[in-house]
Amino acid sequence: MYEAKRWTVTIDIDEHDGRTRAVARLQARDTDSLVGVGLARLNPADRNVPEIGDELADPLLRDAGALGQYAITEAFRHTPAAVVAPLEYTALAWGLGLDWLLWQTRPDRTMLLGAGVIILAGLYLLRRERVHAEAEHP
Repeated sequence: MYEAKRWTVTIDIDEHDGRTRAVARLQARDTDSLVGVGLARLNPADRNVPEIGDELADPLLRDAGALGQYAITEAFRHTPAAVVAPLEYTALAWGLGLDWLLWQTRPDRTMLLGAGVIILAGLYLLRRERVHAEAEHP
């Protein structure tokens, strides 16, 4: 039986002395937490506005990636790999979506071919494990 887990993510952003700092916190349980800190130098040509600028994209994505990797690791620790592994492939879709949203880039054929190989290999392993499990427990 699986139990529900509650995780809280907070991201604090501030600008000071020509630098932008993003601090991401993942509260996994009552006492466990993971903290990622990203720093970016402000572009001197930018106007000083209270909105989040493009210079935050890299530290925020880096921190989000670190927290995501931690979450996947915890999921593998507490859940059978056959349940978690298919969800790990959503990283491809998230990466494509964020690339397009933030930088308006599109994948080239080589990247799509590689992603296809990875997805097909994952589907093959999933099917093989299912067949193996059915043979062991008819």
